[in-house]
Order: sequence, then C-alpha cells, then structure tokens
Amino acid sequence: EGDSVKLSGPPGSYSFQWVANGFPMAETTKDISILTDGDYQLEIQDTLGCSILSDTFSIRFYSYPLAALTPSQGTYTICSGNSLTLQSDNSQPGLTWQWKRDDLPIPGAVQYEHEVTTSGIYVAVIRNALGCETTSERDTVIVQASPGVDLNDQDLPGEICSGTTIRLVRQRVIGQTYQWMLDGAAPPGATNNILDVSLPGEYIVRVNNA
Repeated sequence: EGDSVKLSGPPGSYSFQWVANGFPMAETTKDISILTDGDYQLEIQDTLGCSILSDTFSIRFYSYPLAALTPSQGTYTICSGNSLTLQSDNSQPGLTWQWKRDDLPIPGAVQYEHEVTTSGIYVAVIRNALGCETTSERDTVIVQASPGVDLNDQDLPGEICSGTTIRLVRQRVIGQTYQWMLDGAAPPGATNNILDVSLPGEYIVRVNNA
C-alpha cells in the first residue's frame, strides 16, 4: 500500500489504450503507473489500424501490517505470578509474527498474541504474505515482586482470655498498603501494619505494593 506498479507498452509508432477490469481507461500513453488493484490490459494499434490486446496483468496491493498493540503503547505493571497478554495485528491472511523482548527474538513466540510474565520492552515484528514488514509499537512490562507477609516475630497463641487483646504485626515497608480482614470482611479502620485483636475469628492481611 502506497507503492505503485509501472506498466509499459512496446516502443514504436503505436497508439495505446489501457483497459482495467474490461473497461477502457483514460490513459492512452505508453507508460502508466498503477495504484489500485485490478486486471489490466493494453490495446495496441499500429498506423494501419491493426490492433492487438495484450495478456492480462493482475495486480494486487497488500497493506503493511498495522503497528498498534493491545494494550496500546505504554508501561504496565503486573504482580509476580500474574501475566499480561499482548496482541498484535491479525487483520489480514498470511501474516507471520516474531515477538522480541529487549530487541532480542523470543524463541517460540510466533503467534499474534504473546503472554508476558517477565519484565522487558516488547515488540512484534509482523510480515504479510509479500514480506512487507512492520515493527509494532513498544509495550514496557514491569513485573513487581509480590510482597511477603510474615506476621509478628514469633508464633501467636490460638486462644486468649476474654477481655484481653493480642497484637498482630506486619513489618512496615515504605510504599506498601495494608488491609486487615476478619472472617472475610474488612474491619473499619484496619489499614495499618498493626492490628490489636480482641474478637475471635480468622484474620488475614492483604498487602499491596505502591
């Protein structure tokens, strides 16, 4: 797409009539440039009025693959153990793909989509049936290590006396946020790394990186 094909008639004292898809064209010169798909012929006439119609030239133009990725070009952060699926152009038959991470080909990554689990800068090199090649946009993927959760520095008793409290402590890390859960529900205000417990139940803390 965007290219042209030049068709030329023979040298000599002839008149020319180009034909596209069975219909005469406006072009009557020896040479023409073709920009659109079609079946083209050239009718040649000499000075005596004798004419001949050429064989058919079937010309098809193929678009370059699209460069857009899904999700669109940008930086994406995922947690360790999760994945992000990138998708490239799959809009025409005959396309082939090669994904790259940090400009190096990824072995076996030859489908239009690729599942990412490792940090890096990802692109897809896409070729159509004629070998026209497009390098896609770039997606940067950051795999963030999931926060570890260790409560307190020692084992806690499973039972306490009524009216007493026990302190649950998750070591505080700058940039992390906390949400304590009691039997699957979030107690009001339980968003610090420390929680004083006086009610029975199952407690967990959810920790997110910033």
